[in-house]
This record gives sequence, structure tokens and C-alpha cells, in this order.
Amino acid sequence: MHPFRYVGSVVGFLVLMPFTAIASVVGVYIWIFAPSSGWTLSRDSEQWARFGEYVGGIFGVAAFVGVLVTIYIQRQQIREQRDQFQLDEMQRLMTGISGTIDAVLAAEPQRMTDRLRAKMRENGSGPMSLYAMLRVAGSAVALPAADPLIQAQYDDLRKRIVSSVSVEAGLVEAELEQLFWCLEEYANAGGNPIIARFYQRRYKELVLMLSVTGLIKSPNLERFFLP
Repeated sequence: MHPFRYVGSVVGFLVLMPFTAIASVVGVYIWIFAPSSGWTLSRDSEQWARFGEYVGGIFGVAAFVGVLVTIYIQRQQIREQRDQFQLDEMQRLMTGISGTIDAVLAAEPQRMTDRLRAKMRENGSGPMSLYAMLRVAGSAVALPAADPLIQAQYDDLRKRIVSSVSVEAGLVEAELEQLFWCLEEYANAGGNPIIARFYQRRYKELVLMLSVTGLIKSPNLERFFLP
């Protein structure tokens, strides 16, 4: 429940309390004291004293109940705020993990060689980022060429790429595992399912490229990102 709903509950309770108290006082008088005074206002001070004791008891109980209700509402609000804080922290954690993955994908692999760089340029690739190299390697597997000679060149390029990016690919897989774990915990804590779908769409192609090139070993990632 949203915290503002608790504020509305408290305001509603405070607004209804005076009307409830007045109705209780009138009801007590009509039920207990009005018959003995002929259904008119009594002139007996002793009877009014007893009536005051009844009213005092009613207001005492009402005040006690009001305190209990207020405490309950405050506890619920604190619990909801704590849960929301945990969800916000998990979202920040997932954003950090996603940022790490994107930074690794945008950088050039450390084991990039001049020969591989030249072959990538021959293939028409632009930036020598990890992501660009994974796309080339994935395409060589997913879209085989009709010409056996060209396919052999693609296969050679794919093997060189896989050998060169294995370290960074392992780091990306580890970060994706962390992201997967966070998303599961986030869902179990009642998080918005749109967040999970967002990350699924964001990294679906990446996981597919890692999968077809044999650079990913986790069945959890394939199950989650490639349903």
C-alpha cells in the first residue's frame, strides 16, 4: 500500500471520530437516561453526574481505540516505507551492474591484436568494441554464408574473436549472473515486473550472441533472457 493511503486513513479516522463520539453520547442518553426522565432533558443533577461518568467511560475507550488504530497505521506505514527503501536500493544496485556491463561492452578487448583488428576492418566493422566483436562472431554462427570459402573465413574470424574476448566475456557473464539474482530477489520482494522485462529486452541480444558463440555457460541466463 502506498504511504499516502495511510495518511488518508488517519485523516478519515480523525474526521469521523467527533461524529462517532457525538452519536455515542446521544445514543447513551436516549438508551439509558431518557426513559427515566420521560424522554426529556433531566433536571436531576445526580442523573447528569451518572451520565457524565458514562460519557467519560465511552470517551476513554474511544481514545484508547484511537491510540491503537494510530499505532497500527504507523507501523504499517513504516513497514511499507522500509520495503520501498529496499526495492529502491535493489534498483540502484541493478543500475550499477548494468552500467558495468555496458562499460565492458563499449571498450576494446585487452587481447585485441593488430591482425584481428585488420580482419575486423576487412569485414566492415566499425568500432573495435567488445559488443561489435560479439555481433560479428554471433553472425558468423547464426547467418552462415552460402559460399564455403567465405564461411571458412567467417569461422576463422569467429575463432579469433572468441579467443580474444574470453576474459571480458567471462566478466560480462558474471555481471549478468548478478543482475539475474537481483531481478529474482526484486520480484520476490514485490517489485514492478516491468523492470525485469526491461532488462530482459535490453540484454536479450547480448545473451544470444554469447550463447551461440559458446562464451556463456550459465543455464540461468539463457532461461531468463532467452525464454
